[in-house]
Amino acid sequence: MNQRPSIPQLACALALALALSACASAPPPPPPLPAPRIVRSVRALRGEALADDAAAPVTTASLPWVATLRLIALERLPSERGAPLIERSRLVTHSESETLLQIDLSLLAGARCEDLGAVNPAAFAADLARGRGTDCGLLSGALYPGSCLVFQLGVERFLEGNATREFIRLRVSLGAPGKGLEVALLTRRARLEGGELSTREELALLHPLQAPRLALYCPATFDPGYQGYALVLSVEEGDATPGQALLYADALSELQRGSVAPISSSGAPASPATLAPLVQAALSPESEPAAWARLCAAARAPLATHLTYAASPELLSEVIRAWRAALDARTQSSVVWRLERGALEVLLASAAPAARALLIEECGAVGADPTLLRDGLEVTSELADWEALLQSENLYLLKHLRARVRARAHTWLRRRGLAVPAYEPLAPAAARRAALRTWEQQGS
Repeated sequence: MNQRPSIPQLACALALALALSACASAPPPPPPLPAPRIVRSVRALRGEALADDAAAPVTTASLPWVATLRLIALERLPSERGAPLIERSRLVTHSESETLLQIDLSLLAGARCEDLGAVNPAAFAADLARGRGTDCGLLSGALYPGSCLVFQLGVERFLEGNATREFIRLRVSLGAPGKGLEVALLTRRARLEGGELSTREELALLHPLQAPRLALYCPATFDPGYQGYALVLSVEEGDATPGQALLYADALSELQRGSVAPISSSGAPASPATLAPLVQAALSPESEPAAWARLCAAARAPLATHLTYAASPELLSEVIRAWRAALDARTQSSVVWRLERGALEVLLASAAPAARALLIEECGAVGADPTLLRDGLEVTSELADWEALLQSENLYLLKHLRARVRARAHTWLRRRGLAVPAYEPLAPAAARRAALRTWEQQGS
């Protein structure tokens, strides 16, 4: 004879069934966010945010400020934070407009601006990233009166076989005392209309800022993985690191002539006799990042030079530790390769999206494959061998099945004057094979 279950047993069974039902109906966790598809850069120009080259000369007597831009890729563009960008701007226009005030914006539609007041910008950016966002690192530089910093994040796309740059560009300039901070936001997007390639640019010039801590929320028109970007800008007086200040202080003569002013990493490296005292100064226990910036620029080490002025303080500290381990005061040869190799190894070990973007920018399609990079470093002992390996591998990757890989390899080769004639990464497979076959038969 079956025994009827008691009321407590029925209650337990019901509670268990409800618990199992709740577990079964719980929504799955959201998928991880993709890596942002951007390349970042910062450079210095003479003049103000919208000026050409007519600003007052920059002098070494000017005390620098330090401008820092923190980048956060956002899954959703906030609609409630701050105020619409157009309300905070004194000029809003686009490339097809005949007036200086336009409401029919598309690239900047939904863009907003938020004053941060006394809020710590680093903590604010970290809070944004802890939501559905990805920290893309920071860019920083010393800002002198009469000069302008240009922060840029963007991509290079191929449309109908044509390479075009799409970007969000933030221009920041420090005017005369009392004039405030000038901030201009420029964005560009390419499009195809009737088979013709055209670009649209939209510009917003904000009212002068007296409290230079703000967040700009911009649509990510060129990154399908995200809806927008948060650009968290802070400009503080005085505390520029030696490496940041050196980038601009050493280039003041260039600024006087109105030209772009990053430290040059092109041309032939200095002689071993010239590099020796720079190595010794950099290895000094009390040396500062400025000494490493001078050494990298003189050695014409492009990636190392880039890191001395664009890397975050934490990343730069890691790179300098690697350089100290790789160099000694008696080093007379392979200085440039030791600098480049140390920078590459630190970037490979970093999990930051900005590090991956920089590797792709410097190494082409090879930079997106950590295993290939590590294998290449193991068999390379000179910069010339490394450059030859990058060229060979990027040429080989022109045959890759994935269009993104081919486009990265082609872009890297084209920027160095090594592009295969008539080759287009998005052309039909037969056309790509024909271009590569012709090039190989010519013995290039």
